[in-house]
Amino acid sequence: MQSEPDREQFRAWFSDLKEADQHAAPPFDGDWQAALRRSRAPAPRALGYRDLAAAIVLLALLGGSVAFFSHRSPPRTVATNTSSRPQLSSQSGAPEGSGTMAGSIEDWQSPTAFLLELASQESPPPDTGNLPGVKAAGRMF
Repeated sequence: MQSEPDREQFRAWFSDLKEADQHAAPPFDGDWQAALRRSRAPAPRALGYRDLAAAIVLLALLGGSVAFFSHRSPPRTVATNTSSRPQLSSQSGAPEGSGTMAGSIEDWQSPTAFLLELASQESPPPDTGNLPGVKAAGRMF
């Protein structure tokens, strides 16, 4: 066990450290007073009946305009197929490429299947000319 003089020496050291810390610490009174002022400030104004009525009117106008303009949009048409893409077949007797939908799921073909066919064809790389950042082999950087 420690002797009594050692304890007194430690107490003195800790007392000195505590006093040094108190002098280095910023004052707390200003922060406390500012917190009290903020807590006594009036609360922000709650939404009243006018605000609620204005929000309802705006939502009604928005909903009405969406409903009005969504019914006035022109009917959508399917573009006719004039490229070398596979044609849609039709059981209704419509000519192929007229933009009608296929009769069953078995007749469906991917609209991008022609891209696979184009990629498989052998063709020379495009002439890149003097484009900056393009090497002669047609690859970037």
